[in-house]
Amino acid sequence: MKKFNYIILSLSAVILFGCEDYLKEESKNKVTQEYLISTPTGLLQECIALYNVDRARVPDAESSLYASLMDRGCDIDVFRGGGGATFFRYDNLLPTNGDVGTFWRHQYRLIGKANEIIAGAKNMELDDDVKRALGEASVFRARAYFNLLIRFGRLYLTTEPVTADNIGQLKFAPANTDDVLKLIYDDLDVAIEYLNWKNQEDYLGRFTRGVAKHIKAKVAMWRSDWDEAIKQVDDIDASGTYSLLSEPQTVFEGADLMHKEAIFVYQFSRERGGGAGHRMSLIYNPNYSKIPGFRWDLSLGGYAWGRSYPNAYLLSLYNKDKDKRYKQWIKLPSQWVYQFADILPAGKKLGDPATVSNTLFMETMHTSTLKYYDKWTQLSASETASYKDVIVYRLAETYLLGAEAYMRKSGGSNEKALYYYNKTWVRAGNEKFTGVLTEQMIMDEHARELNFEGQRFEFLKRIGKFLSQTRTYGGETKADAISADYLQPRNNLKDYHIVWPIPQDEIDQMGGNTVFPQNPGYIQ
Repeated sequence: MKKFNYIILSLSAVILFGCEDYLKEESKNKVTQEYLISTPTGLLQECIALYNVDRARVPDAESSLYASLMDRGCDIDVFRGGGGATFFRYDNLLPTNGDVGTFWRHQYRLIGKANEIIAGAKNMELDDDVKRALGEASVFRARAYFNLLIRFGRLYLTTEPVTADNIGQLKFAPANTDDVLKLIYDDLDVAIEYLNWKNQEDYLGRFTRGVAKHIKAKVAMWRSDWDEAIKQVDDIDASGTYSLLSEPQTVFEGADLMHKEAIFVYQFSRERGGGAGHRMSLIYNPNYSKIPGFRWDLSLGGYAWGRSYPNAYLLSLYNKDKDKRYKQWIKLPSQWVYQFADILPAGKKLGDPATVSNTLFMETMHTSTLKYYDKWTQLSASETASYKDVIVYRLAETYLLGAEAYMRKSGGSNEKALYYYNKTWVRAGNEKFTGVLTEQMIMDEHARELNFEGQRFEFLKRIGKFLSQTRTYGGETKADAISADYLQPRNNLKDYHIVWPIPQDEIDQMGGNTVFPQNPGYIQ
């Protein structure tokens, strides 16, 4: 204790008496904050660091929260348990919820660094490095504000870097939604101008013009700006940069998902430095080790938790005999068969369908998605980390945005609306559709194609169907093989859940509820 007091006294003496020799800093490698925001190379280094910050929503402990945000307890999923349960069950979605605060702070951390990069770039000559840094930082800021706007509605808007000089002068007030959307548009226009269609490194892990255009199409749909959405989708389609893969299965097959259909990917690699990896495969793969006669095995996807699955409503949307996505992206309970001779249960033989009690079915054998299934990157069946890439945006969504935009502007018989709709529909093995496209058809195809990719909540909220769809189809009713109902989304969902609560500790730091009011419905 004495030693600790001496340290405090010594530091106090340095601060109070200001010995210049003690306070003088000297950078041995010149990688200082001043360097990073005042040189083209430094700005690019700052941008590269932001990708790691952004991707940190996925790895290791954050995987549960990221997965919770993927489809967020809406109409096409059923949730068994684990981290992030609040976003599926709506039973503890409060201003004090830690996951809500984590998401808010994560987005504002990206915004804060992007503001610094953008401000630094504006003080430099616009050479190629500065243009790229400005373009990438603009996407980071636009995307972060869009993520906040979708979920919270009410947010704080700032474009100025926070410094020691201005931190005491900050004024907090809820931003006008039109102002937020204008900034997002403006940022994406900058990115579209300065970024190339392809990265020289040929990595999809960095933003490109295609990423900016895809996001702008999404934002344009949010604004009912059909012409702008159409322009961005048509540009992406005409660019020749992307194309749908021939089979649905290959979209998510393998560890490296940097293929022609992917527009933006969170890349992971044990060899290239993928950090701790992520746990998405654990969340979506059933915990089959609890089936009598089974053990962890790499061929079955390795270690698994079994937390989130396709529900009966999603499965009902497929033509089970025709649609390749049903056969290639979904694993059915009947596909779990005995394959370990040394632990084979009595009366069973190799290749027989596995059986399990009702109480274990939900955890161990429920129908599951194969989009995050990973048998390629793990070193052992007991490893909890996956290094398989995670697709964030892909061309299939772009085409569905185009189909909807043309339909809303010119009607369901529009030639381009049908052209874009048939991209995914025909690829899946269905006959070309030549009738009149409807919103219901778009909604159903969106579910069939983009389930568990993080787009469903945003889409349903935008078209005004989130509450009705979730209350009708969310979760799963008790079936013969399930021991209990999983209907929390239907039973707990309130009208005000259309937006999240603003983290209370953030409101307190901004001056309290009188300065920055909580969203309606939540406890003040």
